[in-house]
Amino acid sequence: MKLVDVHSHEDFWKQVKDSCAAGKVVFGLCTGSIVPETGKSWCGDCNVFDPILENVLHEREEDDYIVIRIYLDMFEEDALSNSFREDPKLRLKGVPSFYLMSQSGVMGKLQEATSEKAVRDFVEAAFDM
Repeated sequence: MKLVDVHSHEDFWKQVKDSCAAGKVVFGLCTGSIVPETGKSWCGDCNVFDPILENVLHEREEDDYIVIRIYLDMFEEDALSNSFREDPKLRLKGVPSFYLMSQSGVMGKLQEATSEKAVRDFVEAAFDM
């Protein structure tokens, strides 16, 4: 799985634009940060979602996509002033949030899903576009 970690809202959008310009299918992932003491996310749904996503994407033989990931800590995710919440294109409501991106914005969104079928259907639909 081609994965790029970014550390800010600005970096997220720069990476989206660069990856789209390179002709990749671009996904964005907002997920809960890792708690060092446990090695797991503070977000229970993220601990379920992230391995499902990894498995679904590892099944793809082509390397024609990229996942741009931003980790949000518990306080960032809850903050009303979070730049991802305030972004009119992303409209983050919770984590995990998985997006199909284009240079102009969001083409599709999967929020707080923990079902392998939902993730698989979303990913397959992205490559059928």
